[in-house]
Amino acid sequence: MNLELDIDLRPEQEALYDARTRFTVRVCHRRMGKTWVAIVELLVLALTTKRNDWRGIYVAPSYVQAKSVAWDYLKAFTSEIPGTKINEAELRIDLYNGARIRLLGAERYDSLRGQYADHAVLDEAQLIPTAAYTQVIRPMLADRQGSLVVQGTPAGRMNLLFELLQQAKTGDDPAWSGVVVPVTDTDILHPTEIEAMKREMSEAEYEQELLCSFNAAIRGAYLSKEMRIADEQNRITQVKYDPAADVTVALDLGWSDLMVCVFVQQVGTEHHFLGVKAYAETNIADMIRDWGKLPFEIDNVILPHDAKQHEMISGQTREDVFRSMMKGKPVRIANRVREKHEGIEQVRMLLPHCWFDQTECHILVEALNAYRAEYDEVRRVSKVTPVHDWSSHYFDAVQTYALGRIQRQTSPDRLHWPGQGRATPQPDNYGYRRGA
Repeated sequence: MNLELDIDLRPEQEALYDARTRFTVRVCHRRMGKTWVAIVELLVLALTTKRNDWRGIYVAPSYVQAKSVAWDYLKAFTSEIPGTKINEAELRIDLYNGARIRLLGAERYDSLRGQYADHAVLDEAQLIPTAAYTQVIRPMLADRQGSLVVQGTPAGRMNLLFELLQQAKTGDDPAWSGVVVPVTDTDILHPTEIEAMKREMSEAEYEQELLCSFNAAIRGAYLSKEMRIADEQNRITQVKYDPAADVTVALDLGWSDLMVCVFVQQVGTEHHFLGVKAYAETNIADMIRDWGKLPFEIDNVILPHDAKQHEMISGQTREDVFRSMMKGKPVRIANRVREKHEGIEQVRMLLPHCWFDQTECHILVEALNAYRAEYDEVRRVSKVTPVHDWSSHYFDAVQTYALGRIQRQTSPDRLHWPGQGRATPQPDNYGYRRGA
C-alpha cells in the first residue's frame, strides 16, 4: 500500500527528527512540541517497517497522562489510514501491516515484563522511575535491537532524564545522542509570551521550564544558596584524604529504609567530605565490616539521638552495638534538636566551611540541593515541614555531623582556602575572613 502522510513540523522539530540516533535524549523547553515529534516518529517507523509484528510503545509517567497528552495526536494521524483498528480501552493502534503502537503509564511498569519493543518513547522522563527503564524498558529493546527516545523538561538532577542525558553527553557510544533546546534557541513561542512568563514565573521556574536548566533552585530548597556558593567558590572539587587528620563517620540510622553514612575530616576550620555510603536492608555489623574496604580508617563515630533507643528483640541500643563493634574508638551521640528547623540551621551554618569531593560525594551534593520544604500550591507558600524523600536521609547524616562534631576553637581568621595563597583575608558572604 502506498501512503502519503502530510505532517507539518517546524524547523526546530525537524532538527530533532533528523538528529535521532538509536538512543536519543531530548531536553526541550515547554510547549516546543516534543510529544508531537515523538508520535510522528512512532508512526513513521510503524508504517515503514518490514516486520509484520513491529511493536512501538509510548510511555508517560501515568496512564492518564499518556491518554491526555498523546492519544488524540495518534488517533488524528491514523484514523484515515485504511485498515487501522483503534482500541480506545487499551490505547492501542493496530495498523494494516501488522504493526502496533500502544500508550502506557510508568506507574505500573512491572506489567510490561516479558514483552518486546522495536521502538520506545519515554516522555516526561524526569517523572519516570529509573527502574522502569533499567529493569523493564531497556531489556524490552534488547533482542530486536530496538530504538529509544527519552525526552522531557528539567526537574532537578536526580532523575532518569538527567542521568540518561549525562550518559549520552559524556559517554563514547555513538549510538547515544543528547540535545538540550532552551527557548532562546527556537522561534516557537512568541517573544511577548516569553516575556510574560518570565514576569509571572519565579526565576528558578523560568530557568527550569524555559531555559532547560538542571541547576535551577528547587522551590522551597533550604540550602540552595549555600550549595550554590560552595560551587562558585570551587569547594565542590577533588578532596584528598589527609593522613594527619581523623576521619569521622556520621550516620542517619533508618529503621525501615536507608542508612546513610558521611565520611568527614576536620582540617582546621574546614570540614572535608571524603565520601558517602548508603545501605539498604543491612545490619550494623555488615555495614561496619564494609567500612574496612575504604581507603582510610574510621577514627570517630557520631550517631543520631535515636541510637539510644532499645531494640525489642535484643534489648540493646544501637549505640551499644556500635561501641562493641568499634573496639574502643570514640562513639558519641549527636545533640537532639527540639524542632527540625534548628537542625537545618545548624547545617546551614556549617556549609560555608565544607568541601565536597565532586566524585565520591556527587549524590550527597545533589541531596543537599534537593532537600526542601513542602509547598502548598493553593496558598503558594512553603510549609514548615520538609519533604520526606530520598534526599532526607543524606541531609540527616550531615545534620548528625553538624550536631555531634567537636567544636574546635580555631579563629575564623585562620580559615584555609586551598589554592588562593596567602592573600589578605577578605570577608565572604557569611562574615568570615578568607585567607591562607
